[in-house]
Amino acid sequence: MDNKHKPKINNSGWVCLSFTGATWKPHVLPAKWRHLLVSDLRRRDPGPAVSGKLEIAAKPTTEIFLDLRDPCYADAPDETVDCYGLSVSMPSEFVATFAQDLERAPLRHFQVGRGRVSYYKLHSGYGCLVLSEGQRNDLLIKLQNLTSNAEERARAFYESKKPINQVLAEANQVATGAACRPEDVGIDPHKRYRPNYIPN
Repeated sequence: MDNKHKPKINNSGWVCLSFTGATWKPHVLPAKWRHLLVSDLRRRDPGPAVSGKLEIAAKPTTEIFLDLRDPCYADAPDETVDCYGLSVSMPSEFVATFAQDLERAPLRHFQVGRGRVSYYKLHSGYGCLVLSEGQRNDLLIKLQNLTSNAEERARAFYESKKPINQVLAEANQVATGAACRPEDVGIDPHKRYRPNYIPN
């Protein structure tokens, strides 16, 4: 991409970095840290940089969606909070997990000359969110305050749904004519929301 077509990056905003030629997940982070992150990733895993095949795309962003697995239900409830101008969304069922992960996340450091810049990283299934200490604390408080209501929304949703492993077992029987039990096609990832569910 030539320079005149590259998106303009505002150092006071947020940026999403995505990578071609590397196994690194996309990262959303404060734009002013984008060069520090790339240097840090190269230091930890120099392979792509050495091969010369690494391509980095940087796009301004105002949002991130965090998830831990492929969605089973397109209409499952989500939660959204604002973190310093970044809209952070996630499935209701994962708010408690992300709050715990963020609370336990170790303090990391970018090396800057003889000094360093401290940050936290929150991993999701498909990307990472990099935060300053203030941003991390702000997001953590908001997620902790949201956890109880998010769990209730997830429970209300999944109590009304047939377990995904039962759906798969029924689809298998229709497709092949062979009966199988729901447990034969996998676990029910939402079982905690259906403690009294009895399959047909």
